[in-house]
Amino acid sequence: MPAEGGPETQVLAEPVEAWALAGPALFFATRRRILFMRLVEHRIRRLDLDSGTITEILRREGPFYPQRLSASADGAWLLYGERPVGSAELMLVENLR
Repeated sequence: MPAEGGPETQVLAEPVEAWALAGPALFFATRRRILFMRLVEHRIRRLDLDSGTITEILRREGPFYPQRLSASADGAWLLYGERPVGSAELMLVENLR
């Protein structure tokens, strides 16, 4: 919703994992699962709120998810965290004594 009031408008069309507002820019992180949910591609991008231009800042693949995004007020610095993708294994042991 604009600061002056009015109807709300959709800013992004895709799900976002984390976001941070810095001046006239919105930094956001997205993820896409690849390879049976064990490998994740995540991207951090910058949306210029004045022009609507989206710029890719980072693209990584690995067994982790992006989380928590923070930007300095002027947008010059960006801090983000990663967490590993969880996994579990089930094992059957027969004739355990």
